[in-house]
Amino acid sequence: MLACAGCGSSQEVEPVAKDSGAVTDHAGDEAGRKAPDSPVSKPTGGTGGSRASAPDQPAATAGSAAMSGEPVARATVFDAGNDPNRNKVTAAQLCERLATINCAGESFCCDNPGRTVDACRQDLLKTCSTELMLDRIAMQEVARFDAEAAEKAYTELERRASKCDPSVAQWGGSTDGLRGILKGSIEPKASCKPAAALPEPVEVGAALVSCAKPEANACVYANILDTWTCEARSAMGGQCVTDNNCTDGLYCVVNTPGLAGTCTTRKASGDSCAQPTECASLFCKKSKCVDADQQAAYCLVN
Repeated sequence: MLACAGCGSSQEVEPVAKDSGAVTDHAGDEAGRKAPDSPVSKPTGGTGGSRASAPDQPAATAGSAAMSGEPVARATVFDAGNDPNRNKVTAAQLCERLATINCAGESFCCDNPGRTVDACRQDLLKTCSTELMLDRIAMQEVARFDAEAAEKAYTELERRASKCDPSVAQWGGSTDGLRGILKGSIEPKASCKPAAALPEPVEVGAALVSCAKPEANACVYANILDTWTCEARSAMGGQCVTDNNCTDGLYCVVNTPGLAGTCTTRKASGDSCAQPTECASLFCKKSKCVDADQQAAYCLVN
């Protein structure tokens, strides 16, 4: 499934975040990747709750199946909550709700989840909040969080997950999906460089998703110390800092941290990979690109 709303890159520069659309574990495979770009927190009100497996399922504590390696049964129902307002989230609630939906999907759709829903949620909340920094980035004014778009995207993510739809990654990475939650506020050709001389990681992440009309534009620089501007997304061979800088079907390859990389074609199934967005399918399992199917999409632990 997808992991982050506004991420997408290949550059290892602090501040990190991930790509295209759903939160995945370190070993998992959401359609996201680490980057200096944008894009899990404690449960908050209005989200329903997740019990994708039996209500008496053990929590992820010492001695539980999640910790002991014992098999965890696949859930018989999809349960990402039933509060009618569960997808009406604030910027501070993005990670919590994303984890709830993703883990309900893993429990219901994956033949061998390998952990309880509670363990999944703990893992994804930690990744989203400390690595992707999705909530904190969304709270930055320059990123322009859109609550209406978030509700629409989370409702659609929940619908797709409830059907175990393997196209969730492609959808999530688009501006029609999770990427569209952050609208950006900076016009094309204007500076998107953080104001601070030594910006915090969250400020850099917000800057990289700050361009308006993100379906067509993204923040890019040739050298991290020089000018950052909102430019049209690049075709094959064009400059990039994150995957968001590249047009559909391409990803960003950065060889030197702090310098722009190059947009290149995503890889076919069977090719080696380190991150999901290197793959045309958006799924990288055991260091190989794999076809998009239910197990690839919803078994989040690689």
